Amino acid sequence: MRIPQISIMVDNKPGALLAPCQALSKAGINIVTLSLAEHRQYGTLRLIVADWEKARDLLEAAGFTSP
Repeated sequence: MRIPQISIMVDNKPGALLAPCQALSKAGINIVTLSLAEHRQYGTLRLIVADWEKARDLLEAAGFTSP
């Protein structure tokens, strides 16, 4: 079974997860699971969400970029 995953870059600083998580919450998109791989200046946030296409469009419109 294939499960779509969304990956975005976030700053490697305290509170950086707030903006993408809050954007998804306001849109009514539930996060099923997430993981974060940290690098020096940024992190790669990987998300599995209930509606991945809507989440992808929302996060792109909010300015989050893919790694």
